[in-house]
Amino acid sequence: MRILTAFRSTAFGTSLLLTLGLAAPAAQAQTTPAAPVQASGPSLYFLDGQPSTQQAINALNRRTIASVNVVKGPDATRIFGAEATDGVMIVVTKRNVGSEAVAEFNRRYDIRPVEAPVPPAPPVRP
Repeated sequence: MRILTAFRSTAFGTSLLLTLGLAAPAAQAQTTPAAPVQASGPSLYFLDGQPSTQQAINALNRRTIASVNVVKGPDATRIFGAEATDGVMIVVTKRNVGSEAVAEFNRRYDIRPVEAPVPPAPPVRP
């Protein structure tokens, strides 16, 4: 099943998440479903935090999707700029859920004996 086809044919909230086959922890029901996406769909797509295309979203296996978020209206324009006037779809796959950022830091210290100490500077007299 194509992800965007399922997305357009269902209401937001649990029905969308159930259509995509998401697990219960990711299925957070909204109390008031948002309006459905226009026929043209969102103009911006993000996959795991990176800009993506409609083709890449459609190529996803629905079992690999952890969450789908849509930002529409003035909020989308304010956050993502003028390109987001038709909305933004943000898809996070399961391989990036729960992964931790890893930072590596290496430092090297050298301790060497001082060959000739530097004499102190003479005091300054007014």
